[in-house]
Amino acid sequence: MNKKFLSAILFGALMVTSTGTFVSCKDYDDDIDEINGKIDKIETTLSELESKIGDKGVTSVTFDEKTGVLTVVDGTGTKTYTIKTTAPDVDELTITIEGKDLKVDGKVIGQVGDTVAVKNGELTINGTATGIKVGQYAILDNQSAGTVTITLPDADGKLQTVELMKASAALTSVQFQKENPEFVDIEGTATAFQWGTARIAFPNWGGKKGAITRNQLMVGQTNVVKVQVTPAGYDLGAQTLTLVDSRGNVAPANITAVANNRLMSRAASANGSWDLSIEMTDDVTATNIAKIFDYDPVAGTGHMAYTLCVNGIPYTTYELAVKPDDNKSSVSAAITGLTDADIKYVAADGRVADLSSGKFPTGSTELFIEENNLYDSYITFEGTNKSLAEQYGITVDGMTINVPASATGVTIKGIVHTMAINGYESAITDNEVTFNIIGSTVTAQSIAATTHQIAPAATAADVLKKVRIDLGDVFKNIPAATREAARETAQFYVVEEKSQTGFLIGDNTALSNSTYNKFNTVSYLKADETQWTDNTDDILDLRYIDLEVAGKVAADAQPGDYQLSFVVMDENYVTGSGNIKGNEIIKINMPVNVTVPSFADMFEQEAAEWNTAKTEFNARIYIDNTTNEPQLRFGEAFKKTAKYTDAEYSQVVYAVKYIDSKSPIAAASNTELSTEEGVATVGDGGIATLDKTVVYNTAGDALKETTFANMVAAYPLFYQVGTTESGLTQDELNIVLEAFTVTSTAYTSKLITPLYGIAFDGKDIILDADGKATTKLVLDESNMAVNNANITVSSPAAGLTNSNQAKYTFLPSTFTASANAVKTEFSIEQSGTNVTLDADGIVVSGLTGMSTLKVTFTDATGLIYTSTVKIQPAK
Repeated sequence: MNKKFLSAILFGALMVTSTGTFVSCKDYDDDIDEINGKIDKIETTLSELESKIGDKGVTSVTFDEKTGVLTVVDGTGTKTYTIKTTAPDVDELTITIEGKDLKVDGKVIGQVGDTVAVKNGELTINGTATGIKVGQYAILDNQSAGTVTITLPDADGKLQTVELMKASAALTSVQFQKENPEFVDIEGTATAFQWGTARIAFPNWGGKKGAITRNQLMVGQTNVVKVQVTPAGYDLGAQTLTLVDSRGNVAPANITAVANNRLMSRAASANGSWDLSIEMTDDVTATNIAKIFDYDPVAGTGHMAYTLCVNGIPYTTYELAVKPDDNKSSVSAAITGLTDADIKYVAADGRVADLSSGKFPTGSTELFIEENNLYDSYITFEGTNKSLAEQYGITVDGMTINVPASATGVTIKGIVHTMAINGYESAITDNEVTFNIIGSTVTAQSIAATTHQIAPAATAADVLKKVRIDLGDVFKNIPAATREAARETAQFYVVEEKSQTGFLIGDNTALSNSTYNKFNTVSYLKADETQWTDNTDDILDLRYIDLEVAGKVAADAQPGDYQLSFVVMDENYVTGSGNIKGNEIIKINMPVNVTVPSFADMFEQEAAEWNTAKTEFNARIYIDNTTNEPQLRFGEAFKKTAKYTDAEYSQVVYAVKYIDSKSPIAAASNTELSTEEGVATVGDGGIATLDKTVVYNTAGDALKETTFANMVAAYPLFYQVGTTESGLTQDELNIVLEAFTVTSTAYTSKLITPLYGIAFDGKDIILDADGKATTKLVLDESNMAVNNANITVSSPAAGLTNSNQAKYTFLPSTFTASANAVKTEFSIEQSGTNVTLDADGIVVSGLTGMSTLKVTFTDATGLIYTSTVKIQPAK
């Protein structure tokens, strides 16, 4: 066996099976050169091999250099192919990998671990040629393509290559995409499909099914059965499909698979989804069709359940049924009254469209009609439409119409000829339909993007201000003759592509024979903002375009960048007589960016309540004046900026994550709790009732939870807009409100108790001769946004105040609880000493020396605060 050929085969196998790479070692070059010099021709061809394997998929390919036998294993078994050679007998060349060493006849020539490539048929390692010719005579595993490539020279030394599909790329499963799959009627009523016989012969029938003989079986249209194949890239449409029952009988029907939709190309499906359609074979006749697909064809008992076989191999369970009607159709009339909406086709986007939607495409388009009793149909052009079709090169073949690019903008009428399943033909005057062929386009001019910001405003009308587009001097770039032609047609439109979604304005309708939706409420203005009119003003004077927003908000509106266009069409476009054209004369691209201000633009942090890094907010707990319950006031976190004075701070909404799946906020009329997303939403100025069972400890006298992470503040820019102002339903408006809600960056809220930071103003308290404290007891509120002055503890003297809460009153143990009452208790280490609280402050009697005074405060929520201070009698 020739050593060069042998080395190529072994290196090909090595490259298939090893995930490692190699490093060259040049000291074996002489041996390699000797091997490369001994090439003999192989007298064979691979076409026979390819025909044997077909699409069954191979699991392995090996070559025995001693016998010259190529062995291929596929899903149906093992196939061998002898490759005859005239190679002289030479010593075998052994290539192995031991550890990281690559050896040829026991000698190391490289190591696994570096970059291997094949360049010009030569093995390269780290970009350096090794002198070993590979890839030309090798078995290569194409991992990404799912194939195996075999390359061999023929008897004349000419290389030949065959690529076989691997088993991994072969069909592994077929699944029906619905339960109880059945071939039934096409109109989706899940009833048996219809059939009949021709009452007379139609030897000149022009449909694709050809001449019709008297009493011929005529089967109506059926639905398609959808299947999903694995792998997704498997080409089901290229296979032989049959239906086989549990007894091994093949159903008398031809099954065809088409990717995604029965009318689209036969290319392999990108997602593995296929549609199966059925056609009866010649074995099905008017005599047996009612029973031939039944489990018992004699008695007509039950419909037979079939498995779908691909190339003779069953791939599904026995659940597919073919259901013709038990009785011949009683149809006794032609199929007439078809409208544009009845003539359907698959548009370029893969969706089903019909002639009533306009913009019929150029190119070749297959049309179809979903009619149970239809046997066949075709289209002709009659009357003056014959010459029109000839003029523009429009042709038809059955139900396929071919429209050249030169026919853009043409409107032409055709007659749909139908043949019903009992042999009733429509008349030449029936079923006239219209093809509005999509108009031609021109190269568009472009202008700078318009920024339209939805910003806080004093009224809903201000929020919904018009979108104004400044055209600038764009018309100067358009030839004068074109401008004048455009002005004379007066077919001006502001449009957006039909496929565009999310633009602010939803007040548009589809332009007939166009790719556009037009806006209905448009104002054209001159530079001085007075009205521009086409019959008195030059098109050069057109400067601004205003689009109405109020009452016309789109249900899917959201901020974003959008493309609008100003287009001028040719004459008779919409309402005129004659051929509808829809060809563009002028087109100007007008980008419109619908924006919103950031939360930081509208609201800034209140410095007193935030840490230095502005990442933590002191969420202060207050006590409700009515319920004496603790409240959280998130609303003190921000204030509106000078730039957006119309922002209404009371509309800011705060959202806080749940703590251990429980909301820290008690359900209240102003609180929306979302159990699905673990978020509590707080409105009405950011005030919410605190849930003590979640935030307080078991005793209820201290906080258990002191941090709310991932707090977010949000402002709904559309909060003033109602259904009347927007033109939306309430459900639609709710979606738009959310789309135009601006949120802050996430921050952390630290819970701050009502009496935060109790201390005494001074190191010690020294009593005067009357036992009064010369240094007053104060509350240190340096970390609070409140009055920071010293506060004398007295009853009922002035107490701590803030903007949202009445003065705190510090009372002895006999106090009556209220929102602003603080229970005040004293204890002192020295026995025999009495401490009381009067209107002037602390009164201590019986103190004989230095001692420690402990003060305990309890607020209305039950939270306890303590502080101690040294106290001594007057000197």
